[in-house]
Amino acid sequence: MAVAVHATAADLPALTDVLTAAFADDPIQRWLFAPADDPDAGRRALFEIFVEDYFWLGHAYVVADAGGVAGGALWSPPDRDVLRGERVQDLFAALSPHLGDELVPRLGELARAHEHRPHEPHLYLGVLGVDPARQSHGHGTTLLSPTLADCDRTGLLAHLESSNERNIPFYERHGFVVTGAYRCGGDGPTMTIMSRRPR
Repeated sequence: MAVAVHATAADLPALTDVLTAAFADDPIQRWLFAPADDPDAGRRALFEIFVEDYFWLGHAYVVADAGGVAGGALWSPPDRDVLRGERVQDLFAALSPHLGDELVPRLGELARAHEHRPHEPHLYLGVLGVDPARQSHGHGTTLLSPTLADCDRTGLLAHLESSNERNIPFYERHGFVVTGAYRCGGDGPTMTIMSRRPR
């Protein structure tokens, strides 16, 4: 039976590959990279930065099967967050070739998610994705369960946003409830805000 484990440095390229594929049809990713000549390359550049940052925070998890890394979950703990200081510049440099003049307005819209974060300490699920060819095998639940169990044990709130309506029932089954929503850009997708109280 597959289990979620902390990602190692050796896992990061495969984890980047999996997340790039998992989010190919995600509404927020389609909107973000709509101006790009090569959306897949832009998405890969984004996830390379994200995976590395969450890994150094110590909250990057993977689940593997016979084919290798099948999915991953990236969390940030209550006292730290990704993309601080020079890493913001790294992100801009990585995405500038893909987004050009749209870089600042589109990343600014993504940053609006912080306006909807809870004020109380919480674990933030930045990314959860499973390789499309290996979905519907319980990997998403496997990735969520250990961290949610830790939230229950420590009394921490868990929080996320989702732009994909199909994922809302999945998170609700794991105790998340919808607490709000906002539109990302004038032509962007609706971001559903969800939180989970510890049990």
